[in-house]
Amino acid sequence: MQIRVFILDKKNEFVETFDEQLINEPIEKIKKLELSPANEIIESFKKSDYPRSEQKVLRWTVLYKNHIVTVSCDIALIYWLKSNEEISYKIRQYTFENISFKIDGNRIIPENKCKNIPIIVGKAAIEYLSLETKNIYDITPNLTYNEKLFSNGRTLIDAFFKYPIDINLWFIIKFAYSSHRVHFSDLFYLKDKDIFGQICERIHLEKTNWLKANYEANPFSIILIKRLNELGIEKRENLEKFFNLTTWNGKDLIKESYISDLSITFSKFSPNIYSTDYLYKRMFENPEECISMFTIQYNPLPNDNLFYCNYIKYYHGEDILADRLLYMQLNWDEVYSNLMFLLVRNFHIISENIRNRILNENISIELYEALKNDIETEKQKKCTFHYSKEYINYQCTIDNYEFKLVQNSDELIHILKATPIPVLAEDGIVYYSISEDNKIKACLRLDNVFSIHSTNNSYPYTVPARIRIAVIKWLKRNNLHEKYGPYFRTEYKYLMEELS
Repeated sequence: MQIRVFILDKKNEFVETFDEQLINEPIEKIKKLELSPANEIIESFKKSDYPRSEQKVLRWTVLYKNHIVTVSCDIALIYWLKSNEEISYKIRQYTFENISFKIDGNRIIPENKCKNIPIIVGKAAIEYLSLETKNIYDITPNLTYNEKLFSNGRTLIDAFFKYPIDINLWFIIKFAYSSHRVHFSDLFYLKDKDIFGQICERIHLEKTNWLKANYEANPFSIILIKRLNELGIEKRENLEKFFNLTTWNGKDLIKESYISDLSITFSKFSPNIYSTDYLYKRMFENPEECISMFTIQYNPLPNDNLFYCNYIKYYHGEDILADRLLYMQLNWDEVYSNLMFLLVRNFHIISENIRNRILNENISIELYEALKNDIETEKQKKCTFHYSKEYINYQCTIDNYEFKLVQNSDELIHILKATPIPVLAEDGIVYYSISEDNKIKACLRLDNVFSIHSTNNSYPYTVPARIRIAVIKWLKRNNLHEKYGPYFRTEYKYLMEELS
């Protein structure tokens, strides 16, 4: 059996004691406790001498016996009295509370017991629990952590109890999609003693002493490094600028259970990574083609943040990008997300003046408003699709499907949110929306051949047969069937039919 005891001192802080009486005697028999009232009590006595009471924990005990760690506390109801400017106390009632922990993977710990354990007591408890971890898993737990990140000792114990091989996993697993619901033994090879090396392998970062030191000082740093690398920040001196952040995109790193922009893949398998740098380069040099570049062959639009970061880095380099991102995080506003959202979707029509401002200024509400106004102005200049009169006359209804010309790029992106295609109107390319009961079902593209694109998010690459039949009838009605094709053998019968 091993025991450690912590007693309340004059400063209302708990300190470890080695006094045999303070360790072994029932709390009600101890006469030499020196207690001080809480600040609230002292302040209230300035208004009146009426007695006050408060409930205090006087002693914490951590007991390690038979593979079980028990944390207990002695609580007293204290009456504070004031007489002749002197404050004294009387103890009227004593109570006792305890909670036990055992590293066996099955034990459920009551959440409502011993909730406000001091950090110093929690540290003593996990030191004993670490001995059990070593016995069970033959792994020496990582007990290097930043105690300032833990709100109290109970959180510290809960973190160790859930991740006894490395307490810092308490902070980073929540960013790994559903991995926080998985037992730690399913995430690691426990026979491999290098747990940190496995963490680096799972989130695909190179293991270095620098990375480990920062991880143990602030476990969020490893998540930030991963995300910043994706955004184009790689130099250590630039990465270190972000390590003191307590929020990301305005969300508290400790309190939030999940932050989507920092999500990681905690996997034993390497992700399929491909480079889009050459596309960004062509896009920035030829802005009018940017949407086409990324949407050809049904690739999705680039990520808002990645687009903005690549844009800044391409023209100004990593150092300026790091400063921009840090300013953004320190002064976060949802407007920043909105600006990046608009930027990537409208880059091909934004005026050169606004592009230069985005390159040379920190993101701000004023810049966001200027971007919005610029887009509204430029839409009228560059995004309206122009069609010859004959194609306007082809608008009609076939089999309850209404064929209507798509007027501009915004309308096209809205229609094809599931499968975007190039939105710049080029000579010879025509777009028709296909609607039924005032709901758009598909989009028809005419460009040497006809192609139909579904708006059904569940089945983005399939088009119901009845829509394809309506399209074939529409081509026949407008004498376009010989110009566009090809057709399946079974479809020729519809081309042979006389349309009413």
